[in-house]
Amino acid sequence: MTPNAPQTGRLEVICGPMFAGKTTELIRRVEHAVSSGLQVCVQRPSRDTRSLRQTIETHDGRRHRAVEVLHAGLVTEAAGEAPVVAIDEAHFFGGRSEEHTSELQS
Repeated sequence: MTPNAPQTGRLEVICGPMFAGKTTELIRRVEHAVSSGLQVCVQRPSRDTRSLRQTIETHDGRRHRAVEVLHAGLVTEAAGEAPVVAIDEAHFFGGRSEEHTSELQS
């Protein structure tokens, strides 16, 4: 990277069928980023009421704290200055999520 080049992020999507371990993989990546010294903002849509509030949870009971976000338009604001943003169950935001996640990449 050149010194004056703008930094851009990247979007990684973990996808698969139900019970495939997507949240488990997300938590694994979050824990790796944290252990590497990065600040991570874990988010979840507030519309997903299947587990405890302010928590993402795997089917085998692993948990990680998360910020509840009302809609995709608030993802960037909720992320603050965190260089790593992890969103669980983004499909609960509806069809316009990619519009807002692209803001995080810049």
